[in-house]
Amino acid sequence: MEYLSRKYRNAETARVRCFGWGDRVETAGFLRKWNEETRDIAFEGITVRAPEDLEGFLTCSFGKDYMTLPPKGKRKPAHIADYIDFGE
Repeated sequence: MEYLSRKYRNAETARVRCFGWGDRVETAGFLRKWNEETRDIAFEGITVRAPEDLEGFLTCSFGKDYMTLPPKGKRKPAHIADYIDFGE
């Protein structure tokens, strides 16, 4: 990972990668503009930074119907982590 971060440090690519959970979206990469063009939004009672093109980011990450809840039987996390200890 250190090698890759040095190799592409100043590359002007359309997509950027995230070394995380190995999700299909992380593997394909995210549009660079989603990290560079941001805005403040209200979320769960706090203000957070979000991509200016929030619709595009959410569609890429979760599919065209990202606002539709899955059936009750499929409402389970699909990520590989089941517990994360932040040491707090």
